[in-house]
Amino acid sequence: MAASVVVGSLIFSPSAYAEIQTYEGVGECLIDEQITPESAEKFARFEAELDALNKIKNLPDNITQDDIDVVLANNLKSKIVDVKRFDTVVDLQIKYTKCNVTVKVDIDTDELKAQINDFISRDEKERASLIEKNKILKQLIDEKNNHVADLEKIIDNPDVDAAKIQNKFNQINNDVQVISKIAEGNKLCYEQKHDEAITLYIEAATNKVFEGIGEQIDRRSNLEMAKRLAGMKANRDLSEKFSVFIKIEGESVSVSSNNMLTIISAEYEVENIDADNVKVRAIVKGRLAKAKN
Repeated sequence: MAASVVVGSLIFSPSAYAEIQTYEGVGECLIDEQITPESAEKFARFEAELDALNKIKNLPDNITQDDIDVVLANNLKSKIVDVKRFDTVVDLQIKYTKCNVTVKVDIDTDELKAQINDFISRDEKERASLIEKNKILKQLIDEKNNHVADLEKIIDNPDVDAAKIQNKFNQINNDVQVISKIAEGNKLCYEQKHDEAITLYIEAATNKVFEGIGEQIDRRSNLEMAKRLAGMKANRDLSEKFSVFIKIEGESVSVSSNNMLTIISAEYEVENIDADNVKVRAIVKGRLAKAKN
């Protein structure tokens, strides 16, 4: 009797009868007028596909979660079930679009088995590189989701300055564009089209606004020192995020060696904890810029 391997509710078997398993995912994209509704729909679909993939569990022993994430992310075919868009103008006259997309993903078990076998038979270095790229993409998505959560806390608050809301939107718009380039670059790398992928990675690195955050609690009388320490922590956080990002493609690091990360803004938020103590939150932003010759 032929052996079978179970992946969630999928059964990998040499049978001539392939099983089709369907998963549903939901994604959302919140943008202002700088990004088109069509782009919002495309990104929401991308997040819906990731949501669907996260529902596949109980993998076979010969492949890790990292492996399956790469295989599925780069071979996925989905069909859109539903698209909803909402245009709203908040009190501060900032128009934004919220796009919700629901997709269904059909997994052909025989096809998936072949894709898995192809991936785990690749060169170990190439496989590790693709896994690293996919992990960094996930980190960028988590970072974007944190920015969205921050925006949703203030978007309908009339006491919040309009410029602050717009800055949050600018950050999310930047996140969406960078993540889209990285995701496309990862697929090209998976297809072993490395030169095309590197071009996208460098575009993403050049366009990305990196953000570092640092916090310091101190006595009110030491406010300036607290700001300085929070700023140092934020700069360290900024450098770490940049270092992680450029690992997206080893070859792009050498290309980026003629570039430098420059600070474009630094903000400080002071929160009164009690009569004597304050918490300072430093937010430092930087961008990769061409070094001057």
